[in-house]
Amino acid sequence: MTSIGGGAFYECTSLTSIIISNGVTRISDNVFGGCTLLTSINIPDGVTSVGSCAFYGCASLTSINIPDGVVSIGGSAFHGCTSLTSIIIPNGVTSIEQQTFRYCPLTSFTIPDSVTSIGMHAFSNCASLTSVTIPNSVTSIGDSAFSFCVSLTSINIPDSVISIGKYAFDRCDSLEAITLPFVGGSASKNRFLGYIFGATEHSENSRYVPHSLKEVILSDNCTEIVNYAFYNCSHLTSITIPNRVTSIGDRAFYNCSSMASISIPNSVTSIGDSAFYNCSSLASIPIPNSVTSIGEYAFYKCTSLTSITIPDNVTGISKYAFFGCDSLTSVTISDGVTSIGKSAFGICNGLKSIVIPNSVKSIGGDAFLGCEGLDISYNGTIAQWHNISKGLGAFTSCKPNVHCIDGDCKVNS
Repeated sequence: MTSIGGGAFYECTSLTSIIISNGVTRISDNVFGGCTLLTSINIPDGVTSVGSCAFYGCASLTSINIPDGVVSIGGSAFHGCTSLTSIIIPNGVTSIEQQTFRYCPLTSFTIPDSVTSIGMHAFSNCASLTSVTIPNSVTSIGDSAFSFCVSLTSINIPDSVISIGKYAFDRCDSLEAITLPFVGGSASKNRFLGYIFGATEHSENSRYVPHSLKEVILSDNCTEIVNYAFYNCSHLTSITIPNRVTSIGDRAFYNCSSMASISIPNSVTSIGDSAFYNCSSLASIPIPNSVTSIGEYAFYKCTSLTSITIPDNVTGISKYAFFGCDSLTSVTISDGVTSIGKSAFGICNGLKSIVIPNSVKSIGGDAFLGCEGLDISYNGTIAQWHNISKGLGAFTSCKPNVHCIDGDCKVNS
């Protein structure tokens, strides 16, 4: 006998043990499905494949030996084996099929290097799973693959992965840290964090991203932080941006209000509109010299930000860029800046001194609105200061003293 036929022992509910002869090479579909009292089984070395639902619903199965010669395990093979706490998959298996281990109380799992894909619901509802190792061979993770793995605390998605399905980590409510090669479903679509947790669009990030998640590490494979990537992820405290990222998109970190610090690498050249809008816990953010543009509202109401240096290659400070940063006490503007936009530093109540280079040719309306007691050091002459185009109410309610290289003057606008 070389194979056991499909459903041969299906729902033999009194079967507690069985010996499979050495000549068997295949365990067919649903062979032992519903054998609820089967506690253990030894699969002989000659077996190369285990069929779909082969051990489906074997609720008493606590151990099973799968020989090294097995290269395929069918979908739902161990679905509902609610006593199976551990299993070793041999290195020849190339895929973890859909629902293979669904509802198994596995505590940890190492996926072999031969596996290239993890199917939909493969580990769904493995409520005791605390760790899983995904090798660099895996290229795809299916929909809901790890959904409802409520004990999973961290996971590392390798750079080899090019797609992650929707709901892949839905309701992983203990997840604290995740490493990703990109944000979202792939490097080209559904590029917002909530997608892999079940969100349909970026506005649902706050609903679907687990509140337990505090840290996101983006691997070196990631080259851009796209628009809305971490929009409204208000529980995240740490996000690591790799050195290959060249741009931070519009509203990328919008309302990441628990993020206290972030490091922007030297590879980044642009920071989009509202990129860090209302990141109210952000106390410091060094902007590298590689950055050439900072968008409108980029750091709007970053109320914990205490200092900022505008790098040499930035030519303009956009409107409302630092509006409402009321803890900001120190601002250094580089010599390359030619314009300060409307309300750029409005309601920065803590700002008492600023150095403005003589490269600045225009200051927008309400640029320093409400910056009471502001003291300005201007690296130019009084005449040059008066030649700067100043918008309506540029210095409303602050009326600073301006210290020029050839004397002081008053600002009355």
